[in-house]
Amino acid sequence: MDTNHISAIPPTIKQLKKLKTLSIANNDLGELPIEIGDLSKLELLDIHANNLKSLPSQVFFFFLIFFFC
Repeated sequence: MDTNHISAIPPTIKQLKKLKTLSIANNDLGELPIEIGDLSKLELLDIHANNLKSLPSQVFFFFLIFFFC
């Protein structure tokens, strides 16, 4: 989904329980939904080159668990 001028990710992304890779780089994202933290199988999240001002704390929690377990 890279380079598609995406400006929002819907909260329904949480339904993609088996998603392992999400590459949404080079878009127009200003924020990520907190529901992205529900993607427990996610191994790679590429969000570079967007307009993100902050990340939901759920994303940090998820990646801390992933990298330190």
